[in-house]
Amino acid sequence: MEYTWLQIGWLFFIYSLIGWMAEVCTAAIRKKKFINRGFVNGPFCPIYGFANTLYALFLPDLTENLFFLFLGGMILSTVLEYSTGVIMQKIFKRKLWDYSGEKWNLDGFICLKYSLLWGILAVLLMKFINPFIAGAVSLIPAIISQVILWGLSLLLVLDFISTALAVLGMQKETARFAQFTEGMQKT
Repeated sequence: MEYTWLQIGWLFFIYSLIGWMAEVCTAAIRKKKFINRGFVNGPFCPIYGFANTLYALFLPDLTENLFFLFLGGMILSTVLEYSTGVIMQKIFKRKLWDYSGEKWNLDGFICLKYSLLWGILAVLLMKFINPFIAGAVSLIPAIISQVILWGLSLLLVLDFISTALAVLGMQKETARFAQFTEGMQKT
């Protein structure tokens, strides 16, 4: 199945929301309290949306071969997860996730267990769930879809920028405080 750009936009936001909900529920069960597991403040975890966007763009021709669909989804997601983790750590000086405690991990950004899970998800999404969602969102008039998707995109970009500026600002303040503390200790 080939996807339209509107369908891909909907898939991005739907899976960003579902990914955020899954992360929040998992953290709530483990920590017994609400923890916003996304980088942005809103209810989105964009890495899940980007993973599914990659599936929709690059994997439609593999839907008849489950092994290669699994392998393609696993590779796309693992590369996305690793590169996102490395970039976010370099920019914001913190890891947003850490698989260091998992077997067969690479720098704590990826591990075999979750790479295999990404591959399974790729098969389930591309074979069953995405066609259903794509069909459902196709029932929404194009102009309404465009307005909603542009609005969501604008909100997500603004949320990301404000969150990034806040995190970078806190890092500068922390560095200044550390310099002040060092200066006080020397006197």
